[in-house]
Amino acid sequence: MSQQSIGQGPGNLVPDTEVKHFLCNGAVSKGDVVGLLLTGTTGYTIDQCTATTIPPIGVAAETGADGAWIKVVTSGWCDYVTNDGTDVVAGDLLVGGAGVAVPMTVAEIEGDASAAPQVFGQSLGAETGTTCTECIIYKRI
Repeated sequence: MSQQSIGQGPGNLVPDTEVKHFLCNGAVSKGDVVGLLLTGTTGYTIDQCTATTIPPIGVAAETGADGAWIKVVTSGWCDYVTNDGTDVVAGDLLVGGAGVAVPMTVAEIEGDASAAPQVFGQSLGAETGTTCTECIIYKRI
């Protein structure tokens, strides 16, 4: 019989976070939005995501140089996501940009079909700086 765990709420105030290790292709900083490098067939090398060629799979949980293994938040709670400097409203969806999160509303995404496949999470709080500290990352890998 498998053991069940309760979700967040009165019995569990610690949000779930899933972290996996990946190999850096170039320098990656904590908070960078990263994706799988699309050359080769290894499936474990990451680089900063791009709006068109490297879709986001998570957020770097630490800084690493080229060839270093680092932790990446691949789903759940994340308290350090670099954004593009646009003010973030609670509830904004996070879209992968050039290594950063781009906050967008549902209406903005509906108006830009290319943005929909790049959604990787959501901000739970408002932010005015370049770091989002209250985010949920959607499981993509």
